[in-house]
Amino acid sequence: TRPDLSDRVILLCGPPGVGKTTLALIAAMHAGYRPVEVNASDERSSSALKDRVLNAMESTTLDLKSSGTTKGSGRPNCVILDEVDGADARSAISTLVEIIRAEIPAKKVGKRKPFLRRPIIFICNHKYAPALRPLLSYARVFDLDSPKQSRLVARLKHVLHSEKFTCSGPLLLQLADGSAGDIRSCLHTLQFSAAKAYNAKKIKEGGLIDVTKTLVSALGGGKDEGLKDQRSDSASILFTVFRRRKPNPFKKEGK
Repeated sequence: TRPDLSDRVILLCGPPGVGKTTLALIAAMHAGYRPVEVNASDERSSSALKDRVLNAMESTTLDLKSSGTTKGSGRPNCVILDEVDGADARSAISTLVEIIRAEIPAKKVGKRKPFLRRPIIFICNHKYAPALRPLLSYARVFDLDSPKQSRLVARLKHVLHSEKFTCSGPLLLQLADGSAGDIRSCLHTLQFSAAKAYNAKKIKEGGLIDVTKTLVSALGGGKDEGLKDQRSDSASILFTVFRRRKPNPFKKEGK
């Protein structure tokens, strides 16, 4: 049986770097599908995006040479449509909504209209983006929040230890705070710092390589200035952009 019209597709939404795409990939493979990623912002027109999605839905991967040993061979596809709110996707989303709403046509009909034949997982950062309004009525929405700071720091410590690295001081807490809970940003910063520390090979007791100095450098000397993906909330950005400095009444002109 087909899902209800209000639950025919899935929409994962949340801030960058919290694992939306990873979750979609794992869920698709766990359900027995072969995930096919399509980035909506890479397609220049709604017709191109529609063709990509239809081709993915109507095809099934089959590897005869591997005799079923290759992972994903012979499995139906699950379309993962990423960054649907970051593209000029209003017309594209409307086209996909028509496919989602379409009923299964009778087999005797000659040329059948496209309909939803495979699962689609939409991924976005902002579910209330104007382009996504036509989709919300037909999607089951799951909100992914950033992890708690303490949990993220504990996980980063585990990752460092499993890779034979160590870090002293509150740097991991500073990294988690500066990235606003962006797991991907934290891992990229740690990878960069670990690579530099490995070249220096400052090995401590137990065979672990200390990344403290290189992480301090990556964080901008402890002031977060070097953190590539540092973000601020919308209120602070608006305040910075539109702030008007008040003149100093005690400052003389020309000085």
